[in-house]
Amino acid sequence: MTNAQKTSDPNQTLGGGQFFGAIQRKQECHGAIFTDLRHDSPRRLPLHSHELPFFALLLGGSYGERYGRQQKQFGPFTLTFRPAGIPHQDEIGPHGVRFFEIELRPAW
Repeated sequence: MTNAQKTSDPNQTLGGGQFFGAIQRKQECHGAIFTDLRHDSPRRLPLHSHELPFFALLLGGSYGERYGRQQKQFGPFTLTFRPAGIPHQDEIGPHGVRFFEIELRPAW
């Protein structure tokens, strides 16, 4: 049900267009990948990073994130930016979450 690689490697890097969760729709255009992503239930994702930098707009639900010594909580209509290669661990809230993700290829 997920379009992401799943391994126990703590240094796991997800490639462009890959996320944990259920990808509802994905489209690439002019060096950007646009993804409608959902998690239907609460869970903690493994430590991972992303090959591409991305913006994530939280459309519904709640979400927590840990990276380094920082820990943050996000609610609906929060926009975040994640540079490529930053290890982090996500926690999906009790009612799941829906994101609109915009990944940027190096040409940007």
